[in-house]
Order: sequence, then structure tokens, then C-alpha cells
Amino acid sequence: MDKKDTITLRAPDEGTVRQLGNAIATLSRERGRNLRFAKVGLSLAPLTPEQSAELALQSGTGLLVTDVFVGGSAEKAGVRFLDVVLDIDGLPVKTQNELIALTENKKNVNFRFLRRDGNASVAGNARSKRTVSSILVNLE
Repeated sequence: MDKKDTITLRAPDEGTVRQLGNAIATLSRERGRNLRFAKVGLSLAPLTPEQSAELALQSGTGLLVTDVFVGGSAEKAGVRFLDVVLDIDGLPVKTQNELIALTENKKNVNFRFLRRDGNASVAGNARSKRTVSSILVNLE
């Protein structure tokens, strides 16, 4: 496959998508092929305007973690499904290509991310409690 080729797969539910993604990543690694996000071990998507508003983030800020590869660097560091990556080594990340560029040729990167931690009652309304944290991800 050419580096510019993209494959789109559809599945009936999120669990199937995650299993398929992990299977593809595992088989690719075993065959010596490097997937685009295999080094970091996660898949990302831009936040929708509604997600940005719900999280009180400026539109176009951050990337939503849509999958964490089993046994990958991100999982080992503690990155979770639905975390929002805000910046890497202090530099804002708005696209997947920026993430790739910021992690290229590095052994470790510091991810600053936002995580929703359950529900907290605010003035009678159930709202998602937000925590901003940093995690050092070893990319070796």
C-alpha cells in the first residue's frame, strides 16, 4: 500500500472496531510494518464542536483518543479511551499530523490531556468532572 492510501472499515459496534483495530496493529507489528500511530499506540479524532463546547475547550483544540492499542506505549503510560490530548511537550496539538510530527524521533514525550472523571453535581445538574493531567509516554 502507498503511504497515502487510507482504508475505511465499518463495524456494527465500538467493541468490534476496537478488536479489529488491535488485531490489525498486532499483525502489522509482527510483520515488521509500522502503522501510522503504532509508535504512540493510539488512534485520535478531532473533537466535534459539541464535544468542545461540553468540555469548555476552544473549537479546534485537542484530539479525542478513540482507541488505545493493547500493549502500546500510550496504554502502558495510562492514556485512556476518550481522554483528550491537549498538547505534547507544551506544544498544542490540533491534528493527527501534528501529533506525528511532535513525536517523531523522540524517545519520550509528555502528553497533557483532559479526562472526564465520573459525574459531579454542580448546582443540581450532573456534569462531568474534568481533570487536566500530564503523562510521560515512552516511545521506545
